Parts: sequence; structure tokens; C-alpha cells
Amino acid sequence: MGPDLVRGGGLDPLLTRCGRRFEELTNLIKTIRNAMKIRDVTKCLEEFELLGKAYGKAKSIVDKEGVPRFYVRILADLEQYLNELWEDKEGKKKMNKNNAKALSTLRQKIRKYNRDYESQISSYRQVPGGAGGSSSSEDDDDGEGMSAAAFLKKKEPSGDSRSKFLKKMEVRALPGVRGGGGIAHVWQFPPEMWKKCLESIDELLDMLFANPNIFIGENILEESENLSNFEQPLRVRGCILTLVERMDEEFTKIMQNTDPHSQEYVDHLKDEGRVCGIIGRVQSYLQEKGTTEEICRGYLRRVLHTYYKFDYKAHQREQGPAGDSKVLTPPTPLSAAVGRRGAVGGRPWGGAGRLSPLSPQILYNRTMVQLGICAFRQGMTKDAHNALLDIQSSGRAKELLGQGLLMRSLQERNQEQEKIEKRRQVPFHMHINLELLECVYLVSAMLLEIPYMAAHEFDARRRMISKQFHHQLRVGERQPLLGPPESMREHVVAASKAMKMGDWRTCHRFIINEKMNGKVWDLFPEADKVRTMLVRKIQEESLRTYLFTYSSVYDSISMEILSDMFQLDLPTVHSIISKMIINEELMASLDQPTQTVVMHRTEPTALQNMALQLAEKLGNLVENNERVFDHKQGTYGGYFRDQKDGYRKNEGGYMRRGGYRQQERQANY
Repeated sequence: MGPDLVRGGGLDPLLTRCGRRFEELTNLIKTIRNAMKIRDVTKCLEEFELLGKAYGKAKSIVDKEGVPRFYVRILADLEQYLNELWEDKEGKKKMNKNNAKALSTLRQKIRKYNRDYESQISSYRQVPGGAGGSSSSEDDDDGEGMSAAAFLKKKEPSGDSRSKFLKKMEVRALPGVRGGGGIAHVWQFPPEMWKKCLESIDELLDMLFANPNIFIGENILEESENLSNFEQPLRVRGCILTLVERMDEEFTKIMQNTDPHSQEYVDHLKDEGRVCGIIGRVQSYLQEKGTTEEICRGYLRRVLHTYYKFDYKAHQREQGPAGDSKVLTPPTPLSAAVGRRGAVGGRPWGGAGRLSPLSPQILYNRTMVQLGICAFRQGMTKDAHNALLDIQSSGRAKELLGQGLLMRSLQERNQEQEKIEKRRQVPFHMHINLELLECVYLVSAMLLEIPYMAAHEFDARRRMISKQFHHQLRVGERQPLLGPPESMREHVVAASKAMKMGDWRTCHRFIINEKMNGKVWDLFPEADKVRTMLVRKIQEESLRTYLFTYSSVYDSISMEILSDMFQLDLPTVHSIISKMIINEELMASLDQPTQTVVMHRTEPTALQNMALQLAEKLGNLVENNERVFDHKQGTYGGYFRDQKDGYRKNEGGYMRRGGYRQQERQANY
């Protein structure tokens, strides 16, 4: 890349500086024209004030090149529009208070403002059709859609292919890159144009790598740009990383607006490899010339394409040739900076931090869900349940994960809010299987709730660990006819009933079978290990449930028998029972010589438990009756109101004149 590149017009200084300013002006003009169509004068006033400020920022460029025609056109059209509204007496009466006030204010402002542009507006109105609203194709080119390149077309001499390329990049990308991100959210690139941008970005990166004397950065001021002095390094204001981020956001929009069940979606998804390749090249460039913040932004952009995938190669490196787990060591700078793999694919170590500023709530929910699934894969059912509790208990998992909108939510939003919510949705290939998620939550709740229910069977004040799980149990109990389970929920409910009886084999058959494998378990990486872990958990929790339920029946029981019943080795059975005794969940002791569990018979019998419940309910009934009686007598919480002296205490308790003593009332019972 040499002097001919800059002289060819690809890095025209004026084009580079004015792109952002003129793009801002045209966007504001479009907003004003839309407000004019719907007669929103208040919006016109707000945008006109912003337009004046934006035009002031572009004053240095306008002084050199003259006032652009599209700016003169909006001033003339807006003044004519306001005059028509002012003369329409019937229309003014129908206006609301805000619009009427804005009309008066804006009309005065536009008349005062247009005095500085009387000659330009007069020449514009002399053109046939200029002031009438219908313009020719040339007027349209000079109107709101005119870009900086079109306005400065006389400044673009022809050059070689590279200069044409950079000229195209300036017109397409850099105004949006340097304008604060307004363009990328207004409209979506057509897929064909987006692919051409990919090729252009690749070519731009090739030039940057081939010419290390070119420096591009946001910290370079416009006044300090060097585009022509080749004896010194060339300095261009801009940001290649922001350009790649915009390209990546457009890729997300394309995936969001494509039917996920069509072949077109699959074809677009194949381009993700090219996107990741470009992000990797930008990372390499930033390692040499970028700031620390830009390097981290590049890493986070890469994580967005990898955090939800299972890294089989990394997993094989961890397992080693013999399949033994090794110590996790970050093999790349990426893992050291932001965490390497998604929680679905491995252990939840490291932190990816805030992956994207666009939808932090959805990304937080997805991270918690993935951590919960990861904890389940590792056998940590309590942690899995706690991580998934908030999402599943809300009943809006689909909406909270950005995988769709509920119909009742659509009715509560207006059209603009609905568009914003749809832009926040995650592309289909990044969706988390909601049935798998619910199954993981319900199985985790079953392994926690069933032993707890058995241990507190006669406790009237026991708490619920999972309300949703109890709801599914109640739904199963209400069914008049119980047939073989069909849905995932029915399988979990049937397995819960079997576990409650201590029948781990039946519970195992309901949780792990061909139907459940196809719906849930085969979707996990290393599905066999997950199934093995589940069988082990079912055996252990069934043993605990069995001891809670039938401990009052036994005087003693052999641990060898328990080992055979639940197919657990003797040390595991010994460990489980020891923990139950230490935590005072089971009133028993271990006889080591005979390997038996001796029950202490401290638990009340079933009849005694029922009597205790009856006594507690009768006590609550008496207390409620006393409260009702006090309320009728004009007492509040045992205090009697004295009409003159306020509250006063007598020797029989608090008393009111003409009332009853507390002791006398109690004697009546």
C-alpha cells in the first residue's frame, strides 16, 4: 500500500471526517419527516432542536462545501408544513394541548432560523416541484438518503481496485462505526450485502497485516490524522473492532429474521465459521496494536460464539489417553481472560463476566441455567436445583431466556415494545432445550423433596422445597385413571411415587427408559455418564427415604441387607446412615461388630403422630375463637379501651368499664 492508494481517493480526509456528521443529519431528517406524516408536532420540535445542534457540529465541513441541498429542503418543507397546520383552524381545534403549544413554538423558531437561509430556500422553491412535496429522482438522491459519499462525489477521483475498496468501506462501514452505533439498529443488511461486507473486511485486514505502518484507532483525533505524508506512519481515525462488532450484530439479525426450520437458516449458519475466523484475525491484530480494553472486547465477542457449545477436543485433552481426569489448566489466553467453555459443556470454573451489553438480563438467566445443568451433570443436585429455581418457578422460562414471547405478554405490550423484545431474542441455534431444562429441575427436586417429605411426614408445618414439583404431584393425584406415563412430567411423578415407597428399581425404570432417553438424556454430552450418575443418586436417596419411612417398623436392620436391597457397596451404606445419625435425622446407632443399625424407638408411632396433629389443630381453633370473641367485645390483642383514661390495667388483667375481666371470660370457657 503506497502513495497511490491515498491519492486514489480511498482515504479522502474530507470523506473520512464528514461521514458521521452527515449520517447523523440524514437520520434526524428522516425522523422529522415521519413525525410530519403522523402530525406529531411535539416530536418535530424535539428533533428540530437536535438537528440544529448536529448541523452546528458539521459547520466546519459546510463552510468548505456549502449548505447541502437536503438540509435546505427540510427547512423549506418544514416551514411550509407548519404554515399549513397554522392556517387549518379546524385541525388546530382537534390538536391536544402539547401539540398546539409545540406548533406555536416551532413555527416561531423555524421562521427565525430560516432567515439565515433565505437565498438558498428561495432558489430551492424556484425549482419546479421543489416546494410541492413531489420531487424528481435527482431530488431524491439529494434528499434524506444522500450519504457523505454522494454529497462529496466530486471529491472521489478514480483509482486502483484497492482505493475503490477503501472508498466502499468508508461509505458503508466507517460512518456507522464512528457514529456511536446508530445505523446497525435501524435496519438489517440483506444477506447478500452482508456477505460482500465479509469479503471487504477480510480484504481490509489483509491490507492492515501487509502494511504495519498504518495505525487505526478511536483515540486518534481528526486533527492528528495523517493520510498523505508517507514519510511518517499513516494514522486513520476509526476502529476495526467496532466494524467487526457491527458485522457480528448484523449476522445475529439475519439469524433472528430467518425461519429456523428452513434450509436457508442452515445455509446462513454455515457463515458463522467465517465470522469466527474474522474475529480471530482481529484478535491477532489487536494483540499487537490494540489497547487492553479492545483485546478484552475481542475475546468477549469470540466467547459469544463458543460459550454455549461443548468443546470435545478440550474435554479429550482433560481426560488424557486413559480417560482419567486431569487438573484443569487454561491452554489459551482466551480461557485465562474470560473462561473457556460453556457450563453445559463442562465444569463451572472461571468467569466469562458480562458477555454482551445488549441483553445482560437474558445472558444472566442463560448463565444461571447453564450452571444448573452443569451442576446436575456433576451430580450436585442441590446446587442444580438452586440455580434453576428462579427461572422454573416463574413459569416464564421461555421468555426469560430470550427464546420467545408468551401470548399474554404480547397483549400487554404496544407495537414498539414488541419490536424491542423481538430484537432481544436469541437465535434459534443458541436455544436451550426447555423440556430438558424442566426435566433436570424436576428430577433434582425429586431427589431433594422425596426424602424430606418422608422425614417430615407428620409435621404439619413442613416447608416445600419446590412448589412446582408439588404441583405436578397434585396433578398426578387428581387423575381419575392412572395409565402408563407418557410425557416427561408423568414419568417424573411416577418415579417420585415409587421412590416414596423405597422402590428404587421402579423409580429407575421410570426415569431412564427409551422414551426419556430420546427426549432428554441422549441430548447430554457423555450421556452414559449422566445416566450412571442418576442411577447412583436414585439408589442413595431411595435408601434414605426407606429408612425414614420404615424406621419405626424395625428394631434393628443389617447393613448388608440394605446393601443388597439397594445394590450399594457396604461403605456407601455405612456412610449414608452415619450422616443421617450425625445430623439427627435418624434416631439410631451403629453396631460395628454385627454391622447392624439399632433403632432407638424415639419416634412417635403413627397413632401418636395423628394425636399430636389433632391437639395442635384444636389449639389453633381455640386461639381463633378467642380472637373472634375479643373482636366482638371491642378488645384488640388483649387490651381493653377506656373511653376516658385510655388503656389501664386492673388486677385481673386489662379491663374496660362495663366490660369483663380477662379471668372471667376465661372461666366461661
